[in-house]
Amino acid sequence: MEARLQQIHSAPEESLRAWVAAAWQAQEGRVSSLVSWDRFSSLQQAQDLVSCLGGSILSGVCRRLAVDFRHCRGGLPDLVVWSSQSHHVKPFCLNKTLITPQLPSQLVEVKGPHDRLSQKQMIWLDELRRLGADVEVCHVAAVGARSRGPD
Repeated sequence: MEARLQQIHSAPEESLRAWVAAAWQAQEGRVSSLVSWDRFSSLQQAQDLVSCLGGSILSGVCRRLAVDFRHCRGGLPDLVVWSSQSHHVKPFCLNKTLITPQLPSQLVEVKGPHDRLSQKQMIWLDELRRLGADVEVCHVAAVGARSRGPD
């Protein structure tokens, strides 16, 4: 397993894209607890995501899941934002602050007004940062909605 993870870690973009294509062609549509095939509109979209994440982040996530799937399968960020054209994330506003990510992809955990990070989410955010991922926690507020009152 470690040899394959090292191969992914140091792989050039072309190799990552080829491996995704081979897995897609061999496995597409098969039921899996790790892949929701309908999340991707095409093979190209899946390849673009893998290219933007890069081998370092991919191998780190795979390592963590392989070592302790039972405890690590939950807590990953809600969103991955990436640009297939520029391989850079478009700047966006968060709490009236312009954020200009420096990496080609960004992972975002979204939290509502009465929501906080779980232990699993904190562990994943720390691990992803350690792997070099650009991660954010986005706190959203309800606009124009009735307040539920304190929890």
